[in-house]
Amino acid sequence: DVKTRLNALRTLQVFAADAANKQSMWDDVRGVRQALIDAAKLTDPGTEKARVCGLAALQNLAIDPRNKQLMWQDQDGVRPALVAAAQLVGPTNYKARLCSLGALQNLSAEATNRRSMWADDPKAVNVVVDAARLVEPSEREVRERALATLWNLSARTDTHQPNWTDHKGVQGALTEAAKLTGPDERKARDYALAAIQNLGLH
Repeated sequence: DVKTRLNALRTLQVFAADAANKQSMWDDVRGVRQALIDAAKLTDPGTEKARVCGLAALQNLAIDPRNKQLMWQDQDGVRPALVAAAQLVGPTNYKARLCSLGALQNLSAEATNRRSMWADDPKAVNVVVDAARLVEPSEREVRERALATLWNLSARTDTHQPNWTDHKGVQGALTEAAKLTGPDERKARDYALAAIQNLGLH
């Protein structure tokens, strides 16, 4: 039943926002985790709300440091679900795209994920770059999350030395965002400038 499933997913989304639940919900491999991943992968017409609930819950779970590395390493579940949703376009898919990019932003904050996200999964970087180049005011928050993700990925560590030439479009996206003006664009501009500094772009 569609309505019953949606109500259950909404409940899980609320529970996932509570710090006390994040690790146990992720650890429930065949229960909660699978339900959220299945929802995040929905594509049929009429399942948009359920998909958003699944993605929003995964975004919340990705806040917990104990989940970050394991979630990104889930190459058949969470990772493709997030990357696919981050490519969605159109107003009916806006929330899903926003949540998926929010989850990628959270996962990219984990230092142990950065090298893999940057070097091992070019599709993930490409969808983030595409979102970072959005220009419509209605898509501002999506762009901000994408630029925040690029900023996280640009941070250097002993095992992660990113170069802007690794990915086509990174330099252009950051340069364009760094030129934004106005108070509404401050976050996007600041993320871009910080990433440019990390990558040595001048």
